[in-house]
Amino acid sequence: MNTKDTEVFASPWKHMAETWSRFGVGNHPSSNNIRTYERYMNEVVKEVPEPSVVIFGSTPEIRDMLASYENIFVTILDVNKEMTRAMKGLMKRETDRETWIEGNWLDVPLQANSFDVVFGDHIRCNVAFEDQEKLFQNIHGILKPEGAFVTRLITRFDESPVYDPKEIIEKYSKIEPSKQSISELLNILMFMTHTNQESTTDYLFAQLEAYASTPNIQVYLTEIEQMLPRGKAWNIGRGWKENSKEMFFYFDISDKTPCDTFFKDMSFVYKLIPKEV
Repeated sequence: MNTKDTEVFASPWKHMAETWSRFGVGNHPSSNNIRTYERYMNEVVKEVPEPSVVIFGSTPEIRDMLASYENIFVTILDVNKEMTRAMKGLMKRETDRETWIEGNWLDVPLQANSFDVVFGDHIRCNVAFEDQEKLFQNIHGILKPEGAFVTRLITRFDESPVYDPKEIIEKYSKIEPSKQSISELLNILMFMTHTNQESTTDYLFAQLEAYASTPNIQVYLTEIEQMLPRGKAWNIGRGWKENSKEMFFYFDISDKTPCDTFFKDMSFVYKLIPKEV
């Protein structure tokens, strides 16, 4: 592939990385989330001279955290290496200890029982409900018996609030649009104003368009349209009891820490340890 062809192939992934950079904390793990990821990892690998970890996805904040360790070997598993390369541009640290693997999370091309820690940030909601058991099975399969799956999971708990979309829109109409307020509005409106199993951008845009004449909302709508495609869906709405069945077949919860973002009512960072299955 020549340089011109490579650029044509890479450009969509660069665009995705640029779009990702427009989201605020919540979509991105917070500094506190990353400290929790690091603490859980260190609990697992404290007796391991050269730990081996894998990230499902290309989350730059987790990669930055791992880049500060000279003894940790990092594998990135993403659907396309160009996405991994593009997201590297959002990192603050340089590293030469990453191995990039192109692959699907549901068909993991990695050696069994070979990793001390598997990381993933909100990855489950990107997998269809019927495939989530396979996701947990694959993660369990590549972990060492004494390893851990360290992840932020979003789900709907019995006590999770369901907000009135009109009240949310009215609240944010009084807030000047910024990277953070845009992220908060789109996520609260899309995921926390209904109990549908599937959350779609079509629902989000319909709510915003109904109030487009409200102060600031047209700006929010215009910005969000540049960040998200219509028709995109995430699998979040199932309740915790149903959503955790597959997870508990393969893992026990060793520890969990509440997320400190606008997802705090629906999200924790978990340290999951593999069961014998």
